[in-house]
Amino acid sequence: MRFLKIAELPDKDWLDYTSLSTYTTCPRKYWWKCIRNVQEANIHPALTNGKAYHEGIATYHECKKTMSHKDAVRQALIVVAERMTEIKVEDPARNTSVAIETVNDYLERWKDDQAEIIDVELGGAVDLGDFVYVGLIDAIVNSAFGYGIRETKTTTVVGERWQLRGKPNMQLEGYMFMASVLTGIKVLTGWLDVIPVHADSSKRKPPFRIMTQRSEGELANWHKEVSHWYRKIKMDKELNFFPKDTDQCTPLRSSDCPYTTLCRLYPDPFDIETLELPAEFSIKPWLPLESLRKEDSTNGNS
Repeated sequence: MRFLKIAELPDKDWLDYTSLSTYTTCPRKYWWKCIRNVQEANIHPALTNGKAYHEGIATYHECKKTMSHKDAVRQALIVVAERMTEIKVEDPARNTSVAIETVNDYLERWKDDQAEIIDVELGGAVDLGDFVYVGLIDAIVNSAFGYGIRETKTTTVVGERWQLRGKPNMQLEGYMFMASVLTGIKVLTGWLDVIPVHADSSKRKPPFRIMTQRSEGELANWHKEVSHWYRKIKMDKELNFFPKDTDQCTPLRSSDCPYTTLCRLYPDPFDIETLELPAEFSIKPWLPLESLRKEDSTNGNS
């Protein structure tokens, strides 16, 4: 199953979950990242770590179609190990040995899963009228609960609050909506596959799965909400002003915003054509739609 000939989509504004959540966190952060294309020069280990897990698990499901469980696990762990070599800084919870152990634990825990994996790492886009919503779904499955989507999350945070992430969850709702529209199948179930990571294996919690469901009305409400956010982004673009949410600069929990330095250097940066960036930043556009167009063309769908 492939969603859509993405190369045929009209040229429009686009949103994906990453850019939308950036805007809702802080409009100024969105401006730096998605309008001026300013990124941290060094990729955070958590991003590379997450990609390693996603690619490894996707490899397992693809290999499982023609291989034994044991051989598919072996291929998955090879992919994980190769990706983890990209992390060049010491991180006790995000390194090759922890990744190999936790991915292996995950695959062993769910090896007897009865759900049918329809496809993995599915890129798609939905034309919502004024804009296009873009996404990359970890997996679509067919289970006793009907068709659903799965999203894998690696985390150093454990506890009961994870259960509350099932609903509401804008990312899951968006992917259910997108999958429902593009496949013509009602996709009303979602799973969060959570993989706790910890440097000490004795303190590491086992992977767990959170199931959540939506009604068609709830997915229609997601459409209203994301359209509202798009209108706010469009208004800020027209006004050429994206306000700061200073509570997000140095939150009491979680890490500091990486753009705080730039906000101090440039209190009103919107009419400055050339920005002098400190060495820890670089220009790198976030273009998921273009990446999906390229992938679609490579797959022969252009």
